[in-house]
Amino acid sequence: MDPAGSKRRWISQLRETFPLTGVDLIAPKVMARGVYGFPFPDPAEIEPAVSYLRQRFHLALQRWPFLAGQVVQDEGDQHFKLVFSHDPANFSINRFPDEVFDFQVLGTSDFAWTYDELSMNRVPPSALTRDVFSLEPHNPAVGRPNYPAALRVSFIDGGLLLCFSLDHRVVDGVSIVQFVTFFSSAETAGFDAAYFNDLLQRRNAINTIQNGTAAADLTRLPNLDVAPATPAAPPNANLSSVARILAFSAATVDSLHARALQHVKLSHGTSSFLSKPDVLGALVWQHVLRARRPRLQPDETARFASACDLRTRSADPSITGPPAYFGNMFVRSTASGAVRDLAPAAEARRPVTLQRVAETAWLVRRGVATLRHPHDVAAAVRLCGVAGSSSISNAFTYDLDKGRTGLSNSITTRMGADVMFAHVPGVRPGPPGWVRKTYSATEGSMNILPRRGGAAGAADWEVSVALRVDDMDRICAAQELGQYLL
Repeated sequence: MDPAGSKRRWISQLRETFPLTGVDLIAPKVMARGVYGFPFPDPAEIEPAVSYLRQRFHLALQRWPFLAGQVVQDEGDQHFKLVFSHDPANFSINRFPDEVFDFQVLGTSDFAWTYDELSMNRVPPSALTRDVFSLEPHNPAVGRPNYPAALRVSFIDGGLLLCFSLDHRVVDGVSIVQFVTFFSSAETAGFDAAYFNDLLQRRNAINTIQNGTAAADLTRLPNLDVAPATPAAPPNANLSSVARILAFSAATVDSLHARALQHVKLSHGTSSFLSKPDVLGALVWQHVLRARRPRLQPDETARFASACDLRTRSADPSITGPPAYFGNMFVRSTASGAVRDLAPAAEARRPVTLQRVAETAWLVRRGVATLRHPHDVAAAVRLCGVAGSSSISNAFTYDLDKGRTGLSNSITTRMGADVMFAHVPGVRPGPPGWVRKTYSATEGSMNILPRRGGAAGAADWEVSVALRVDDMDRICAAQELGQYLL
């Protein structure tokens, strides 16, 4: 079978183009692959479970028919486009190629882990390879069309794993949770004309803002520098990297947060605010910097990137859409500082102090607060439309330089750990046992993983970090970050 040929034939049947916004166009060119794990003790329930899951995926694609299309960018095209066929009356999952939905049964000779073993070992990242569990194992590329949504259902010894693969250029994390929540619900109505038309109107309104003549005040957005437009690739040491999940108890994070917040209120005013992810991110960033410090120059700039949801940053929904807007509404914010200030050489042999963590968390919070004013939000949306192509993403990637001085953080605490799956045959009603991403060891990547209760509750905090092997060994040492780990 020729997958590329299959996709090309499928594209030839697609007649409509879905409107994309500037925020879509600068989104990371990656597939977001989320794996939801459930105990599944009875193999006799496999057939009814597959039938049910196929129908739920069918309904979800009815609700968002553009996710049943294709993302295409041919050689020479400045932008990608999303083409689809909108025909709710004759919509059938049986028309889809096999690359959109399939299932597999993996015996212990195919997959070494049982579900219980995975869970007891906090689901080691390397166990969930995208080639095995994802229907879209490759990230988007020019000249290679891809499906914006796919689901692979995998049955392992004692467990069920659902791997949703969605194109990050079409949907962000908030939208993915909406998709999975609808998928897991008892809702029987797929396509909703009023909802779909409202979504189109919202997207067209955002594009109207982006295409407006009012110039964005780019000086208020220093963390979205678009120069150079086509930078050279950052230097790459070509050293092996590894991803690990670092676990912290809720009590440890609560204590660090309370003490750090007290410090910044005393130092920066009683209205100062820090979130728990701010503090946890700062704690990890500090120890990563210390691990890298021997090969960095004191005057180099270290950066910590975070994703900010614009839905929550404007009282004017015409700018960003409502909280339930389906699509992309995240832009990146960056905290930065000189290496000599963030990780002084004089402190290299002493443990990281609470004051150092608190001030670093305050730096992270100030980076996020860059997009606090409605003017900044409107400017960010306009900037996405003005820059439009990959220039912002290219410049950001170059400046962040994750392989040397940068750390890119994704906060996915609310990414599905509390979604209720009440009707899957063979699965006890309730939330998934765990939620993970497929394995990636891209150096300088950090992910605060989905957690029951989001930022509240008593569940452990888990952070996936990818670093050079020697750096990982350093940060996990007992006198370094290891002192906080479970």
